[in-house]
Amino acid sequence: MRLGRSAELIAARALTPHCAARRTGIDATRLEAAVGAAVTGPPGGSYDDALFARERGHAVVHLPTAAPPRTGRVHPMTLPAAELAVTTHVGEHDGIEVTYGELGTWVVENAMSVAGPVRRVYVVGPRDTSDPTAWRTEIGWPVFRVA
Repeated sequence: MRLGRSAELIAARALTPHCAARRTGIDATRLEAAVGAAVTGPPGGSYDDALFARERGHAVVHLPTAAPPRTGRVHPMTLPAAELAVTTHVGEHDGIEVTYGELGTWVVENAMSVAGPVRRVYVVGPRDTSDPTAWRTEIGWPVFRVA
């Protein structure tokens, strides 16, 4: 686990109720189709605090691009830079809550958590390989560094 600062990211986004994003992945597919070959990095997402506390909230699925389109539910966005505690979850997303728990413990011991969406970057995923042991998901928890 490490502290880091994300860069500002220009992207196309699809705003989705969390249950729909988990169930279908339809907005990610629609997003990839809209951006096409103009992709400049791996897909990611931002997930409301409420999703973890109340299991209801919104997810924003995003895909970096220099030329974000506007079509249907796909719109341009700027994901602002943020101070994050970051770790990498290895493998399938079943059990990702354990990685979140480890990151949360690290945050409590080393930094101050701040309000804001948790970020994920799907560095390697099903779009890259059908082998789930190769999947890598970076999880970024918003923090304020303490001395």
